Amino acid sequence: MKKAYNSKRKYCIFLGLLSICLIFLNTACGLDELDAVLDDPFSTEENPNIDTEDNVKRVFSFTTKTLPEANDFGKSYIYYKIYNNVSTMNSEVGVIDGMINDALRKYNSALTLLDNYSYQELYCASSYGNVSNAEQFVLSNAVHSVSIRLTNYFEEAVANNSAKIIVDGTERGIPFRFNYKSFDFGRTNPYDEKPVKAETDERNSDTRNFSDPTADGVDANYYVVLYGLFSMPTDTFEKTIYSPVHYLGAVKIDSSVQNN
Repeated sequence: MKKAYNSKRKYCIFLGLLSICLIFLNTACGLDELDAVLDDPFSTEENPNIDTEDNVKRVFSFTTKTLPEANDFGKSYIYYKIYNNVSTMNSEVGVIDGMINDALRKYNSALTLLDNYSYQELYCASSYGNVSNAEQFVLSNAVHSVSIRLTNYFEEAVANNSAKIIVDGTERGIPFRFNYKSFDFGRTNPYDEKPVKAETDERNSDTRNFSDPTADGVDANYYVVLYGLFSMPTDTFEKTIYSPVHYLGAVKIDSSVQNN
C-alpha cells in the first residue's frame, strides 16, 4: 500500500515539474512565427481584377480594423508581385487562396507569400521628384480606409485617375516598387522602365518566376497582385508573428500604351 502511494506521489511530482518546464520554455523562447494568433485585419468589398477595363475601377480599396491582441510594434503592410504570364499568376494565387481557406494552413500563408513567391513590400513617395526617399507603406494598428491606384490612367489628365495612395481621406503619396521604380511601365521617365526577369538572387526580386518573353501567354501586359498582411515582432524581437494574408486584387498594366 505504501509502495503504491509513493509511486503515485512521484508521478504527481513528475507532472508538476514537466508543467513548469513547458511554461519556462514557452516564456523563454517566445511564440514561433508559424504559431500566429493574429486575425486578418483587412476587409474588402470588391477586388479589382485583370479583366477590369474601366480605369475608374482599377483601384484597390480596403479597410483595416484594430487588433487588440497585437503589441505596440504590430503594423499592416501591403505586398505586391509583378507577373507577365496569367497562368503563373493564377497558379500562385490559387495556392495562397487554398491556404487562406484552410484553418490548419492559413497562418503559413505569409511565409509562402514572402519566401516561396517573393512578394515585396509596397513603397510610397511624396512625389516623383522624391523617389529616392520612398519608404515602405505602413498602416498603424487602427481602423483605416485605404485606396491605392498603382498607375496614372491619364485620359486628358483626369486627376482622379492619377497614381496615389489615400488613407482616411488624405493623400499619403505615390505608390512605388521596392526598387524605387514606378508602375507606369514603358513610359519615358527613368523610373518607368519595364520589369525584367531577375538575373540573380530572385528571392529579392518582384519578378520572380517571370516567363521568357517569347513563351506562350506572354505579351505586352503585366499583372500586379496585391496582398495585405499584418505582422509584429514578439516583445523580445526574436520572432515575427503574421496574420493570414488577405487578397486585395489584381490589375493589368499594358506597357505598349501611355494610358495603361
